[in-house]
Amino acid sequence: MMPMAPDELPDAFRDVMGAVTGIRFPRQGDTADLALVDTTRGRFAIKRARGRPFSAWIRREARLLAALTKTPLPTPTLYAAMDEPEREQSWLLMEFLPGDSLRRMLAAEPEEHRRRELIYQYGAVLSQIHACPVPEDLGPGDESPWLERMLAEARYNLEHFPVDGTQELLVALTAKKPPPVTPTLIHGDFTLDNVLVLDGRITGVVDWSGGGIGDPRYDVALAVRTKHPAFDKARDEEVFFQGYGRRMASDRELEYFTDLYEFF
Repeated sequence: MMPMAPDELPDAFRDVMGAVTGIRFPRQGDTADLALVDTTRGRFAIKRARGRPFSAWIRREARLLAALTKTPLPTPTLYAAMDEPEREQSWLLMEFLPGDSLRRMLAAEPEEHRRRELIYQYGAVLSQIHACPVPEDLGPGDESPWLERMLAEARYNLEHFPVDGTQELLVALTAKKPPPVTPTLIHGDFTLDNVLVLDGRITGVVDWSGGGIGDPRYDVALAVRTKHPAFDKARDEEVFFQGYGRRMASDRELEYFTDLYEFF
């Protein structure tokens, strides 16, 4: 069953794209639908999320992408965003970025030296994100500290949605918070699936719905989680941190933020 039919696409998007000539639906997570749309004006990516909290995440991603257009980061250009509150759904129309996911590229790469080069780039692009000056549109304002907001959101998610985390884990995370660090721009879901590769080079970083100003150790923890086809060897993590430029979190801190992700 298709996640969205061509006739569901917002008319406002058609004004930007031109006439639709083809549409396909790549594999995507459970939080949003993704369509790659061929048109008379080129190829575009359309993302739609329905219901809470997913539509709110899409609205946050729209704000992030709009702010990041002024940076050198490899993010897709946002062309349009639209909310349909009566249907509890939100839409994004974005630039199509070429490439395949880093996960698939690593799984298919038979040469160890090329595999390590990709992991090195993976660390380097995350370092670039964390070093990027925060756009004025994403200023800290009067918000509470990032970790406090994340723990509150984790509690809400635990009470209202199916998550992998437990009440016992949340109590432990609340009681044993790591020492604070200087907040930076973060991606918020920096995983192998959200980094695109073409011809041996990283071409883009997508899915910024969890991004903003936050703790960079969260991104690092998600990046180096033990999983196929990377970081099941100690050498992979070492190469990643070489690309990043330094090892900026202890094993205990990485475990803390990996556990926090269980609620998201």
